Amino acid sequence: MTLPWPHPMTFPNAKRRLHWSKYQPHCNRARGEARLVTRGWMNANPAQRPDANAPLSLRVTFQPPNRIRRDDDGMIGAFKHLRDGIADALGMDDRLFRPEYHFAEPLKPGAVIVEIIGGAA
Repeated sequence: MTLPWPHPMTFPNAKRRLHWSKYQPHCNRARGEARLVTRGWMNANPAQRPDANAPLSLRVTFQPPNRIRRDDDGMIGAFKHLRDGIADALGMDDRLFRPEYHFAEPLKPGAVIVEIIGGAA
């Protein structure tokens, strides 16, 4: 699944400096977009739908839109809302996710590529 690059307001460092009402709409939008993309993926790949009660291995690749250096903990924090949307669509608790994180070369407009690599029902 290819998800949009997180909005700058969803990164943990941005949130720390702002009132929650400024960044929460961006977080909600990211969660909703991830939910829609995941539902589309499930409709296109019904045989790969994972078991909602078993651990699920994910490969998450961050493909930034530019060469600005980002650290892994900031990216994982910005991915949180996308992760929640994926879990919503799969009907799973995201505590069952077993992600591995990678960085790819920059490519506009940026993306977060999520591959389900285990846990099919």
